Amino acid sequence: MAVGILVMVLAVAILLEVQHIRLATYNTHRLTAENFAQEYLTLVGTIRDNNVFSNPNSPFINFPAAGSTNARVEPDGSSHNFKFTTSGPGTVTLNNIIYTITITVVGSNLPIWDQTETLGATVGSQATALTAQDGTYLYVIGQDCSSGTCVWRIEGRLKTDTPGHDDGNLIPTSSHSYAGNTFQPRSIVADNDYLYITGIKSGSSGRTEKRRKSDLSEVWAPEYSVGSYGITVDGSDVFTINRQGSGRWQVDKRSISDGSLESSVYPPYITGTTDDNNLSIASDANDIYVAGNIDPSTPGNWGIEKRRKSDLALESGWGITGGGSGNNAYYINSIATNDSFIYTAGAQVIDGKRQWHIEKRQKDNGNLVWQQSWHPSGSAADDIAKSITLDDSNIYVTGVIGGPAPKNWGIAKLQKDNNGSFVWTVNQAKNNISYPLSIGVDGTYVYTAGYDKNGSNYEWRIEKRYK
Repeated sequence: MAVGILVMVLAVAILLEVQHIRLATYNTHRLTAENFAQEYLTLVGTIRDNNVFSNPNSPFINFPAAGSTNARVEPDGSSHNFKFTTSGPGTVTLNNIIYTITITVVGSNLPIWDQTETLGATVGSQATALTAQDGTYLYVIGQDCSSGTCVWRIEGRLKTDTPGHDDGNLIPTSSHSYAGNTFQPRSIVADNDYLYITGIKSGSSGRTEKRRKSDLSEVWAPEYSVGSYGITVDGSDVFTINRQGSGRWQVDKRSISDGSLESSVYPPYITGTTDDNNLSIASDANDIYVAGNIDPSTPGNWGIEKRRKSDLALESGWGITGGGSGNNAYYINSIATNDSFIYTAGAQVIDGKRQWHIEKRQKDNGNLVWQQSWHPSGSAADDIAKSITLDDSNIYVTGVIGGPAPKNWGIAKLQKDNNGSFVWTVNQAKNNISYPLSIGVDGTYVYTAGYDKNGSNYEWRIEKRYK
């Protein structure tokens, strides 16, 4: 009997529940029936009997399982998914030829790797932001808190998931402790050689750092009297969005070479100090975009500004606002841009509960193009989107599902076009409390960082998944 070898790669783009398959691991995974059937029937076009899909007793492909019997692909109840359990490649025989079929799923509901760290272990220990722009390393910032004192911590981690190599393991780390102060890094970005980090020190003051990627050593680090929430850079300047002690917004422009302050502007907005009052910043070649809450007396009022990089002046027609109380309340937690549009993510209040809310707006005038929501908890709990990032075709959002406890780790991939249609979503319990705070992407993968509560300990959590 002849033996043939076929490798079938399922590049699955639109999946509700998809999990990454490691061939030497025994797990249960799911594929949508339509995608699997289409790819399989393209490969073995001589099998087209629809009854094979409706009869769970009809083996489709035999896969070696960890148990004593072969696994089989079969319909999975009303969800119309195929389910299979496997520890290796499957086989199918056609016309006296045995084909060995290896299945790889691109698009994942299970992490390729995840890393957790129990540091100081008390409330406040969390990974707050990450940048995935580097080709080899992932850089993460956050807090390591113990007995009320929090250390500013920066980590570099290997991205690789090559079998036999380190998966998300640490490269040299750097951390800083400011005695008697609560210090919270809030945002990180990178260029080819350096990291730029900004955050809050002692509640109402701030700090911005430039560090070498090579060893995480400090280049410059000015401190100042306003709390800093977001950062973006170009080839010559560093821009931060800050909050004065009174709550008023402040935008700073600093020299990228030495961190010296070049100019500041003071938008006419006031924001509060709670988690509902995040500020965020993004940039393109000529402008910066800042967003956040604008009126702590009426939570849910929001504002977005577009300002010139050259002099921080407000672009004509900009300074758009919205929101209000009740079902009009919208909390913007994150803003991103990389084309002709800007994108925001946060939470909108509907019938007393918050749900994820994502918007796409035109850059020239701020007009709304589309908006999308996600509320898997329904009327039972709040769902809040915390961070947004982009690639050329899609939008990636992470945030919390449910609460106050349990809280789940949430991720969503949406199309930029087609009214922001969802490509896939993740809603997974890690521990009793799981809280992602930041998301980043590279060419193939999506990375999230935040914290969870493992028993009584708060720990950092960092994950890598297929896009």
